[in-house]
Amino acid sequence: IQKCRQAKVETSICGQAASRKEMAELVIRLNYSMFLGNFDMDFEDGEIRYKTSINYKYVNFNNDLFKQYILLPIQIMDEYLPVIMNVMYGGLTPNQAIDIFETQQKEDME
Repeated sequence: IQKCRQAKVETSICGQAASRKEMAELVIRLNYSMFLGNFDMDFEDGEIRYKTSINYKYVNFNNDLFKQYILLPIQIMDEYLPVIMNVMYGGLTPNQAIDIFETQQKEDME
């Protein structure tokens, strides 16, 4: 977080994990399916965030692209917040929380 603030990069912060072992497992499981960006967890205080990056050397960098990369971490965090909260405070295992999330997504698509 400190590095992001120093670089003037916005980041989306969820909160602190009660069980860092379970939250670390959840972060690893969620990251496996991520195409752009990834979740991070600070083991010192349990803070969780989602971050993205872009190598603008190879793309035509413009305001629309910039907005997209600023908004993406916020959108991803909003989408996965129920999963994170279910593990953090709901007493669910990472597998249970992800299964519920994936089932709800399938139902929403039907």
